[in-house]
Amino acid sequence: MDEILARGADAGRAYAGHPVLSSLKPCVGAVFLMEENDKSTTPTRFHSGAFDSDSSNTTSHIDRFQRFFGRLLQDGMYDAICFLTTKRAPNVTVGEPDSNMGFNDFVETIASRVAEVRNSKNDHSFGAAEYGMMLASRDDLVEVISGLTATPAGLAAVELNVIQRRRNSLAGLRKIALNRDSTETQVQNSIGREYWMFGGQYTGILPRRDGMPLDQHDIPLVCSDRSIHIVELKRPGSPLVKRHRNHLIVSNDVHEAVSQCMNYIRTFDELGASLQTNHHNELGFDYDYRRTKGTVLIGHPDHVDIKGVTREQVDQTIRSYNAHLSRVQVLTYADLLDSAERTLRFEEEEYD
Repeated sequence: MDEILARGADAGRAYAGHPVLSSLKPCVGAVFLMEENDKSTTPTRFHSGAFDSDSSNTTSHIDRFQRFFGRLLQDGMYDAICFLTTKRAPNVTVGEPDSNMGFNDFVETIASRVAEVRNSKNDHSFGAAEYGMMLASRDDLVEVISGLTATPAGLAAVELNVIQRRRNSLAGLRKIALNRDSTETQVQNSIGREYWMFGGQYTGILPRRDGMPLDQHDIPLVCSDRSIHIVELKRPGSPLVKRHRNHLIVSNDVHEAVSQCMNYIRTFDELGASLQTNHHNELGFDYDYRRTKGTVLIGHPDHVDIKGVTREQVDQTIRSYNAHLSRVQVLTYADLLDSAERTLRFEEEEYD
């Protein structure tokens, strides 16, 4: 009885306090089978203050459970209970001590509850997003997610949802990158903490952007080996290349951005060893500042207005420039978007 009572209470508590969610509470039922013999049918004396006004009562075990189940239904702790009794061979029979707790009523109650939940969903236009918001308000969300991801179908659904969210973020960044007038602030807000766009070798972003004196870094990425990779953001409309005599070379904007990133790296080299110890002791950071690299994210080939210059020529000019750099690379928004798109497509193909 204690276990049956506890399970009913737990099920009710999980859906309490949510007007819409409570209407979608699953049908809670129990099927209880008791052997019908001399011990279960013979009246005995027991104390039963929970059910009777008298301090004691004389009744059989079958009668006690019948009254116990009736109280559970009356209090709404269970939606349906099927209480059956049976006799051993050779005269095997199945009985229903209470017609209100028979098999037929049990099945009808479940069927009715299913219909009620279906109608409630239709009335409230209850979708996955609203249900997710209600789940997020629970204090056991970690356990809920763990339960979902413990099954192959649940894990696949969660991962596909992550892919869709990332695709939406990528679409937002693409819209900004294709606008010549977009600012660095718009880019930074769009990327946010979506560091996955830069590749799978990064595990996060530094908690602080002002880790080094006199500098504030746009996106300080943390590599899997605890080293730092600085991403310097520039406008998507910044010029990438210009003509110099009979060739194309990178623009002054690219050269200045690379020099700025080199200064960041030099500061890490000069102050990293001492600040690494200080940050570890004072801030609890565990990063390696001595092998810092950098990336300049700048421009988009579609914004190049030089007559006769193709996307291939722009890419070749950037590649030639990168080939002569050591710890800094230049990356266009087109390259970043293409790389991130290939990553998402590869993950989607795994599920297809």
